[in-house]
Amino acid sequence: MKKSILLLISMLFSSFMFAQDEPCGTISTPESEAHFNRMKNQIEQLENEFMSRTATQRNSTALTSIPIKAHIIRQTDGSEGLTEEELTDALEIVNTFYANANLNFFLCEAINYIDDTALYDFQTDSQDDMSTTNGVDDVLNIYFANSVTRSTTSSSLCGYAYMPPGPETILMNNSCTTNGSTLAHEIGHFFGLNHTHGPSNSELTEELVDGSNCNVTGDNI
Repeated sequence: MKKSILLLISMLFSSFMFAQDEPCGTISTPESEAHFNRMKNQIEQLENEFMSRTATQRNSTALTSIPIKAHIIRQTDGSEGLTEEELTDALEIVNTFYANANLNFFLCEAINYIDDTALYDFQTDSQDDMSTTNGVDDVLNIYFANSVTRSTTSSSLCGYAYMPPGPETILMNNSCTTNGSTLAHEIGHFFGLNHTHGPSNSELTEELVDGSNCNVTGDNI
């Protein structure tokens, strides 16, 4: 599914307006870069097939629905945490962003509440254990915490996702979930899209404004 959707949302990703107070923690890895390179021929084939269609044929209204399993982390006594209303509002904004790509995200079954004060202010080194206990196969698992901190550097993050072929997991800071853009941003990474400004928050793109090297650097689109 990710291979065919990547082409559809690549143009949307660069148009998002972000109001992040803290950085995105998603980074490209050698594995994700290798995965992207393997996809390039398939992406080019999709582009050629798309451009060979008539204008009418390009305007498909077929909708792809993508299931999300929401995991809301609260205090051990069940207090605090992202509200169901805030989650619903955030997903409505995401669906507005992705509507032009005919993508729709929906909640898969009930919200999973994780009542654990130790995870409420989330440290990234806790993810494997938490995902093993709570993760659901074949859906996009999104965890919502009061804060997200990279354990190795103690730096605060708005959120992070894994580039394919990584886990189908996204971690979100609650305040960034409700800022109108970051959740859509992280979902873009989940589908394999790099930052348009560069490989990471500290490394800017080498892509030229005339687009002459866009196949080998920048976001690789």
